[in-house]
Amino acid sequence: MAQDMETIVARRILHKLDEIVLPSVKRNANIVKDFADRLQTSFASHGVLRGATVMHGGSAYESLCVKKDTDFDITIVLGEPYVAKNFQLLRDQSGFFALKWRNSNPLMSDEAGFLNAKALQEHLFKSLGTCVSEVRLAGMSVSWRPQLLALLVEITTQWGVISIDLVPVIAARSWGPCPDLVALGSLPTTLREHVDTLVQNCSPVLFFSPAAPGNHSNGHRLCNIAFGMLEKNFLRSNPEVRDMVRLLKFLSERQGWKDLGLKSFHMKRVAVKNCDELKNKTLWHGSKVLLLKMASELQGAAIDGFFVRNQQIFAARREKAVELSRALRVASAWDAAALDAAMPQ
Repeated sequence: MAQDMETIVARRILHKLDEIVLPSVKRNANIVKDFADRLQTSFASHGVLRGATVMHGGSAYESLCVKKDTDFDITIVLGEPYVAKNFQLLRDQSGFFALKWRNSNPLMSDEAGFLNAKALQEHLFKSLGTCVSEVRLAGMSVSWRPQLLALLVEITTQWGVISIDLVPVIAARSWGPCPDLVALGSLPTTLREHVDTLVQNCSPVLFFSPAAPGNHSNGHRLCNIAFGMLEKNFLRSNPEVRDMVRLLKFLSERQGWKDLGLKSFHMKRVAVKNCDELKNKTLWHGSKVLLLKMASELQGAAIDGFFVRNQQIFAARREKAVELSRALRVASAWDAAALDAAMPQ
């Protein structure tokens, strides 16, 4: 495939990013892996975490890093009884999900038999905090504090602070029982094949996080639904699409799109949704398509959740969404000189 001049410049941008950020990211990733391995060994002595496993996520494991101080995500996949097959999965009027126990579980249920997600999260954070406190890393200090969806861990090293989000989740190992998911057959071919493989291997397909943002009358039972691992594996198996996302992630940091509310997971979600159109394009032509797809969705002050019907994942005031949409359209018309001006230093 012949490369346009803009794509040649875009490739140079990504190569320059590799030179600048990868040494630090790889060093920190090794530290995080050591931490995660030690952390998991302590789960056996904490009842709610017994049987839990860790999965690595975030930019460092998707090859999407655009800066040295990349944060890390560790997904804590809970074991029995906190697995989706033990629940009836229901879509709440808030748009979030509620998990109703199929059998009685008085320790973590409300009066109607639903999982008390808030109580579970508080218990998990307390147990995870104890486990984190038991981890010893030579020459480093480790601290933690709870946040809305994650336990934030900070490892202080001689090179700086590494931030890690520990996110406890309930795994679903099939697609069908969850309400309001789009039909499996409507997913992009590569992603559908990946889901099929996960189901055959009884591996996690999607996750429920026992916490939901905002104030809701029944907020104690609400869970967020997450597809981060699906997207991670999709991007790793489709590096041409991944590079488009990484380029736009870098430009978002440089151009202030992030300040207008654009997040990397927005770019990933739109890229996954439109991957069939993106896969056979050059880096810059595909990036232009992605810019215009996001700009189009933002005209309605939203970015569609794609996997779940009637779910919007972009939260910003309408005027910011319109401003962001306009900025993305302007960038889609950049030539090689404009891209070269954004070259990382």
